[in-house]
Amino acid sequence: MIEALCVERLRGLEKACISGFRRFTVISGGNGTGKSTFLEAIYMASALMRGFDDLRGVGKLDYLVSRRGGRGKWDDSRHVLWHRMATSAPISLSLWISGTRYDFSVTYNSPASSPVYVWLNTGDGLVNYEVSKMILRGSGEEVVYRKQPEPSLSLLSSMVFVDQQLLQTPERVEKTCWPKLIASRLDKRITAFLRSSLMTDAEGLTYAPLGDGYSLFIQTSKTSIRLEDAGEGVKNSVLLYMLILALKPKLLLLDDPEFGMDPDTIYAFGRLLAEVSKETDTQTIIATRSLELLEITEALRTEAGKEVAAILLEKVQKPREGFS
Repeated sequence: MIEALCVERLRGLEKACISGFRRFTVISGGNGTGKSTFLEAIYMASALMRGFDDLRGVGKLDYLVSRRGGRGKWDDSRHVLWHRMATSAPISLSLWISGTRYDFSVTYNSPASSPVYVWLNTGDGLVNYEVSKMILRGSGEEVVYRKQPEPSLSLLSSMVFVDQQLLQTPERVEKTCWPKLIASRLDKRITAFLRSSLMTDAEGLTYAPLGDGYSLFIQTSKTSIRLEDAGEGVKNSVLLYMLILALKPKLLLLDDPEFGMDPDTIYAFGRLLAEVSKETDTQTIIATRSLELLEITEALRTEAGKEVAAILLEKVQKPREGFS
């Protein structure tokens, strides 16, 4: 489990740290405090294990460059990821996972195919991981190659990052998740959630032809409603639950998942996320501006104790020169 994170020179964060992550963690704060950037830092570190995002069909570094404005790729616009676009020093990330600190480094000259390197200081020397191999440099000249990285880093290879860009392309989620859901009839769990919280007349889900492709429909007693036509909150809730049930990530990153949800939907889905996180042993980290979701988290902390954390970020202004 991720326990703490430090970031240097990524986007608007010159240097910042968060500690106190739990099984279910909500990060809140005003605009520009770095909520989304902390999630992006973990996503960037996951490129160590796999540089390609299968869910989005794009390289992870390419996606990070383009996700906020839809422009550019790693090869031509990577400088936008650096704090104030100062690329002379690498982007540095430190992750504490299961009691061990891993230091990641992304340099401006790193190739898109293998952009991330991580170092672990051990009693044996400096360990350098490179995507599919691990190099251990001891005190002498001996170099030992290991095929598998540290077990703790496997958390990053089973990670799903969900943001509004992904939720606005439901066909990608449906195409990836539906075969896995229907094979185990996990679609019944989504129907049960809808019926108990959002659509009392929901009777089932079906994946049916529509135009040149297929679309997910919610079946009711009288009709079938295309998922996109059921409302933004219902659509996002269903897509998020599909991703969790089908992909079973060890680490789930959610950026503003409450978008389009009314307070009742946020409450229902917030509790569902916490329950599923505990049930599946998934670490869930959420960046949000929703006061409702923060209030739900505070209530869950009373019930679940150390398994739940709410973290509030604030900007710290540097004093001007000549002032203290």
